[in-house]
Amino acid sequence: MISLWLTFSNITGKFLKREIQRLAAEYSTPVFIPHITIYGSLPATAESVVTQLDQKLHRPTVFSVQPGPLDHSTHHWQSVMVRLPEQEELMVLHQQLTAIFGELKQYRFDPHVSLIYGDLTLEEREAIIATVQVPLKLKVQSLEVCQTTGDPEHWQILKTYKFIN
Repeated sequence: MISLWLTFSNITGKFLKREIQRLAAEYSTPVFIPHITIYGSLPATAESVVTQLDQKLHRPTVFSVQPGPLDHSTHHWQSVMVRLPEQEELMVLHQQLTAIFGELKQYRFDPHVSLIYGDLTLEEREAIIATVQVPLKLKVQSLEVCQTTGDPEHWQILKTYKFIN
């Protein structure tokens, strides 16, 4: 499966990765690269996705997202997350990708940054929210084409599109 992620500046990414690693160690869950899934579950080959992006992607400038509230769910991939506002830069980029790849029935854009994956109890999720720290701004600097088949430890970034500074 191919997913398109937004990834963060070095400082933001390192901060989030430390939180993800801390939680993974404490709750025996997988470590993963901090990201925003801007477009997920593409039913296409990596080669065709890269070709389409090479031809049609209009790279935005680097931008920052103001994090919203921490939240949790029973969904495995969104156990504890930082909700993100539907700010203009995110929505414009998502609309651009929808124009390139079409509307996906199995994917609904829900801007967030997951901090832990897993099937956690309500008490565990609430305890995590009480201890998590999040930067005041999340600086987004690139779009990644990712192979997201299997366990998160096996996910791979296949190509990076850096945004304009």
